[in-house]
Amino acid sequence: MNDIYKLKNKRFLGLGEIAVILLLLVSAILILIQVLGSRPQVQLGLSILIILATLLYAFALSHRVSKALGQKAENKAGELRESENTLVKLRKAVETSGEVIFITDREGIITYINPAFTKLYGYSAKEVIDQVTPRILKSGILSQQDYELFWKILLSKQVVKTEMTNRCQDGRLVTIEASANPILDEKETIIGFLAIQQDITERKQAEVQIKRHNQELAVLNAIATTVNQSLDVEQILNDALDELLQLDMFGGMAKGMLFRLNEREGTLSLMAHRGAPMDHPCLVNPPQLGECLCGLVAQQGEMIFCKCGGHDLRHTRRWETMSEHQDICLPLKVRGKVLGVMNMRLPADREIADTDIKLLTAVSDQISIAIENAQLFEAVSQQRSQLQELTAQLTEAEENERRQLARELHDQVGQNLTALGINLNIIRSSLPEQKQGDVASRINESLALVEQTTERIRDVMSDLRPPMLDDYGLLAALRWYGERFSLRTGLSVTVPSDGNSPLKLPPPVANVLFRIAQEALTNISKHARAQNATITVTTETVTAVENIVRLIIADDGVGFDSVRLRSQPSSQGWGLRIMAERASSVNGRFQIKSQPAKGTQIIVEITL
Repeated sequence: MNDIYKLKNKRFLGLGEIAVILLLLVSAILILIQVLGSRPQVQLGLSILIILATLLYAFALSHRVSKALGQKAENKAGELRESENTLVKLRKAVETSGEVIFITDREGIITYINPAFTKLYGYSAKEVIDQVTPRILKSGILSQQDYELFWKILLSKQVVKTEMTNRCQDGRLVTIEASANPILDEKETIIGFLAIQQDITERKQAEVQIKRHNQELAVLNAIATTVNQSLDVEQILNDALDELLQLDMFGGMAKGMLFRLNEREGTLSLMAHRGAPMDHPCLVNPPQLGECLCGLVAQQGEMIFCKCGGHDLRHTRRWETMSEHQDICLPLKVRGKVLGVMNMRLPADREIADTDIKLLTAVSDQISIAIENAQLFEAVSQQRSQLQELTAQLTEAEENERRQLARELHDQVGQNLTALGINLNIIRSSLPEQKQGDVASRINESLALVEQTTERIRDVMSDLRPPMLDDYGLLAALRWYGERFSLRTGLSVTVPSDGNSPLKLPPPVANVLFRIAQEALTNISKHARAQNATITVTTETVTAVENIVRLIIADDGVGFDSVRLRSQPSSQGWGLRIMAERASSVNGRFQIKSQPAKGTQIIVEITL
């Protein structure tokens, strides 16, 4: 270890040190000459020593210089080899690069291209080097101002990075991502330009496709959302057409019409249109099945795509002349049944792809389902309206029948019973005392039966048509009926006042609420095992011209699971159904709230 240290620290004489030693040696010889005198033998010997010393110095010096020059030459050779290797690697990298690389001189003449240039653009090195400028790649998409700005930045010794479209030798257009760098010499003077380009055509096309796909999905979603927000066919079709025309495929140039099929009349009713002139035939007369393009589609149930010229035989009865255009006409159908027609008109030069047709088909399917839902809703609403009207008529007929029956009981049976009682009293008073015993007892029993029957008839008459309802209103009638119901059943019925002014309800509404309260009390007495019941009538002012009357019948009975009852309508009894139908007949809302062991509430709300 010490030997290695000594070797590393060993010191060798340099040229300067050798020169000093030789100088000292010559000086010593000169001193000896002076001391020994000028004997020829001595002078000759000393001269030889000086010559030898000089030769020794010259040899040492030349050896040192030769060694230094050899080392320097070897270093330079190594640097040259390294530079050559680097250049080879760099050239190999440029030649094998997938990116287009080319160099121009200061005037823009191409001086070098790599194979990727030829592969992308189709030009060989022989065709472009020292022959042309990059202008051969101009597509005409960028303006002259864009190119001037491009060169202005380059000449200011800055790097330019941009995306542009170039034209290949075969006419193809490619989108590239390019960077251009000025090449500077040691004096910072521009001597040329280096351009590096990457073909991003596929990426851009993919981006366009993704963008378009996203837009199509957005439009489909918007149409789905729009058509599901309404059950009005006309609004559905107008909103759907507005969303449909937002698609890029139409480019703001499309016109559209949406028709609804009238099966009974065999015509198409125009429900929504955009871009049609006011004198358009379809705005004047509904198209017939089999007539014109839309009529054919409605009749056949299949899409028709055509490029129509200035004279289309299918339209000669409707247009004298037409500009050239394209029609995409699709049936709006569900499960094979045509509900309408969608007609989109585009300029004749607009290219239509299969994906466009698929998108329009998907849109037409959505619109068709929305139309079917709206039609089903219309049918259900119509049936419900008819049911309400029928229920109202039945209720009115029932009330009239009750009123008529009560009148008959009062006018006929009641009077007859009264006359019978009078006659029995006359007979009892006219009997001799000796005959009054057993006969009088029978007469008294008969009078008691007459009185009981009369009282029962009064109850029946009150149930059929309570006079309090017509004379004093709903609240008074409910109190009166609650008292009588309590006496008959033992159920405590309370009818508190809401503190408002007396209710002035239309007779149909008052009748419905009274009958619902009657039915509810009957159900409570039969099924609830309750001790108490409360009937509350309240009013709520919504606007200056709109009020809500609310009837609540509550009990403290055993209750039931009202959630399960709502989920299984078939488990409802006739009493609840009748009450719900009565409320519906006056556009009221019927609701039941109940929990086991927590009683029941029946709530009816009617907007006046």
